[in-house]
Amino acid sequence: MNIVRTARLGVLLAALVPLAACTVGKAVKPNPETGYIGEGEAAKMADTVLAKPVDLSRYGKLVVVTAGDFAEEQTRNLGRFDEVIDIEELQRRIVAADLGAKVPSVSDRIGLSNAAKHWQPFLWVRYDEESRGAKLYGRLVVTDAATLEDVFIAEKHLDYVWKGVNDQNTFYPMFNSLIAWLKDQDA
Repeated sequence: MNIVRTARLGVLLAALVPLAACTVGKAVKPNPETGYIGEGEAAKMADTVLAKPVDLSRYGKLVVVTAGDFAEEQTRNLGRFDEVIDIEELQRRIVAADLGAKVPSVSDRIGLSNAAKHWQPFLWVRYDEESRGAKLYGRLVVTDAATLEDVFIAEKHLDYVWKGVNDQNTFYPMFNSLIAWLKDQDA
């Protein structure tokens, strides 16, 4: 093997080593000692953009997650809610409560609001992205479904080039900020 090819292989391996320690889409339980997810870099917090005080008891400890399986399982792993459900389960419950006429759909904001008003109040957890200039930010958003008022937003710059977008750099910090907000609601 010539020196150029060996150097290229070394650069490639050096680039891949940090990726081997990172995961994408692996829900974990918070550390029982700290109450937060991860250690070191992963235990950091995301930027909290919005953190309104709310009475969590108003929502019956129910949260509907539309941010995908990872976010649903990660929210469940926080151990802060009695029930964490997805849209399909919400639809089943609306039908079981015979509320189809009042809540014909839960596929949009108005439908989710109708479900919270006519069935049961709940918090809605979702993920979205926002562009500002040349930067893209991932956002974990918690919304009062009945009023459609956002009550919590954490965001992280989606750094695809240098740090990578993965659980440790992006998603765990957003959930750590959510944990901190939930702890503040208990106070």
